[in-house]
Amino acid sequence: MKRSGNFISVLLGLLLLVALGGGLAAMLRGASSTRGDPGISPLATSTALQSPLSTPTPVYTPSPAPTATPVVIPPPPNWPTDEPWPPLPTTPNIPSSKTPAPFATPSFAPQPQGTPPNQLQLVWYLQAPNSASSPQLQAVTVDRDGQRWGESAAPINLSLRPEFPGPSLIEIIPAPDHSQLVGQVAYGESVRSVVIDPGTGATRSIVPEDNSITFLAWKTNGQRMLVSSHDRVKLLDLASTVSTTVDFPREQYGPYLNAAAYSLDGAYLADAVVYPATLGVRDREIAEIGLREGERGERASLIQIPGGVLVGPNTLMWSPLGNKLSWVVNIVPSGTLNIANMQTQLWVFDVPTKQARVIATLAQGTEYKHVPAWSPDGRYIAYIKEGASNQNDAYVFEIESGSERRITGFGEQRVSHLVWSPSAQLLAFNLSKGDHGEIWITDLQGTNRGAIAGPTLNGAPFVWLPQG
Repeated sequence: MKRSGNFISVLLGLLLLVALGGGLAAMLRGASSTRGDPGISPLATSTALQSPLSTPTPVYTPSPAPTATPVVIPPPPNWPTDEPWPPLPTTPNIPSSKTPAPFATPSFAPQPQGTPPNQLQLVWYLQAPNSASSPQLQAVTVDRDGQRWGESAAPINLSLRPEFPGPSLIEIIPAPDHSQLVGQVAYGESVRSVVIDPGTGATRSIVPEDNSITFLAWKTNGQRMLVSSHDRVKLLDLASTVSTTVDFPREQYGPYLNAAAYSLDGAYLADAVVYPATLGVRDREIAEIGLREGERGERASLIQIPGGVLVGPNTLMWSPLGNKLSWVVNIVPSGTLNIANMQTQLWVFDVPTKQARVIATLAQGTEYKHVPAWSPDGRYIAYIKEGASNQNDAYVFEIESGSERRITGFGEQRVSHLVWSPSAQLLAFNLSKGDHGEIWITDLQGTNRGAIAGPTLNGAPFVWLPQG
């Protein structure tokens, strides 16, 4: 039994050696395969054992953006069928670096010979050498007959600019004693007031620390004026800046005031207010002229004008004799809001008799910007009528006889800013000469006329002071 057990042990040993030998050979074949055996791995041919991670994942490609459909804005009503829409682009107007051409110098009458009069008068106007220059107030000397003797005094610089939005000078209002001027200066759509001393050339705001205060009317001299201050109306002393409030008919945010004017002696204060159309109160605007004694007197209504939508600023004026009031009012007929139906009228009110009358229709269906002018002797009132085809003319109305006389007729050369000479024998105006203006004078027959100052800007204001 012991011999058979040894035999079995030897046999098992031999079998173990054979198994180990086979395993070693397999290992050697595997090693040979990794060293360059051209045999193919089973993982490369078997699909049953392929991992899902080895499947290529496609790269995300965004869908192309949709093409925008252009929005076509329809043409406005009545657009010409032969005109392209949208309009073709235009070449931008690039300012030239060249110096603008100078305005033409007016053809003045020869300067008078001999010694000038002791008392020469001054015409202050905006001198403008060309379209890009900053116009400055310049004075020319004239005698009582309107003869030009030359330029006088240093120009006054108001820091104006000829292009929009300015600042640009739209009105000059002299004090009753001519010691001070107020310049109404437009900054775009807003207006500020500047006090000008023609003797020294000094300029300043009405109240130096408050540019929002605007001028309404002078009182007796160059020291007191009625002003609009925020939502209040005040009588202001220029030297001390002390003011007192003056009450006018008003709404929640301010008075209805359009214009105001003191009589020459300062005893009476007239005003023009416009009451708006208000549901349940009135179905249309009403312009009203009021009068009171001083600032504290009880205000009385002189006249109400139905349909009056605006009384022109600075057009409410006393006659030099103190017995008449005049104003310019825009009237819209009942039941229409179309500006084409608006009529501009000049009214004169006789204070003693309380009689009012329409002196002239000044314009129809247009924005009227002119201010009539009383002659210093109170005999005449001058005004401009706006006609068709962009034409206008100056007229003189004699108060006593009620007769009207046209004194200009320049065709498309427009006139503006009527100013009387101190003698009341001559009338001056700004005459358009195309790209600029000139200051002209005429007699009351409209026959003897010519330029006395310029060049200036079209429509620029000026004043004629009785002495320098």
